[in-house]
Amino acid sequence: MPLVRFHGRVLPESQKITIVSRPTISWHNSDNNLTMEFVCDITDSLIDVQCTMDRWEDNLLPDVYRRAVDLSRASVELVCFAKGCALSIYFDSFTDHEGCKRQLLLQDQSLSSLVTAYSLDKDFESVQKLVLEEPNLFMALHDLIEAISIPHASLVNCARGIERIKHLLAASGQNDNQAWETMRNTLNIDKNYLMYVTGNSKDSRHGRGSYVDGTIATEVTRRAWTILNRYLLYKINGDSLPVSTPALS
Repeated sequence: MPLVRFHGRVLPESQKITIVSRPTISWHNSDNNLTMEFVCDITDSLIDVQCTMDRWEDNLLPDVYRRAVDLSRASVELVCFAKGCALSIYFDSFTDHEGCKRQLLLQDQSLSSLVTAYSLDKDFESVQKLVLEEPNLFMALHDLIEAISIPHASLVNCARGIERIKHLLAASGQNDNQAWETMRNTLNIDKNYLMYVTGNSKDSRHGRGSYVDGTIATEVTRRAWTILNRYLLYKINGDSLPVSTPALS
């Protein structure tokens, strides 16, 4: 049976965490009919998650990675809960089914093409100053980056990030419905476009762990990325959108 391993660490590294128990956890994904068995080893804050599965295909990696993150994070957070401390985990490499070790980088290059408000060599300083001076804006940015960093956080984080933009645009004293309308009108966004982001996160936001197809999560992330980019474009253009900016629908 194919075996893959994920390698990472518990941060901060000054806290050496060892978890003696290493139960074998079975997981079956009915969507792709994949059965997996995980063993999570955490010794001196080094994480080694071994996953044995009934078959291997390259397109299965995101699903296997997601479960490896879930299980190792849950183990570490049990320690955090008992000690009242905050620790995080990070995976930087994995060993594939052929025994080759590879580097891991959480990246969706398709999102880069959605960022038109600035680039790393054009308008970066002005956007940086804008972000650093507005806490709700840099928290919205953080929400979206965490959405691609923690697989199960994408729906909730994208919705929360967009809500932060709504509050940045809302006029004083507006209720929630009025604030959404202000956001839609200001950024030229169709109501259904926004509701796709907020609606798909509803179960997760209310503590119901219902399954959402990966294609939906991907589209939610793309829309949230596009909306934040549009807000940045609006701000660096003097609180107005360029005349040629099309509606998001």
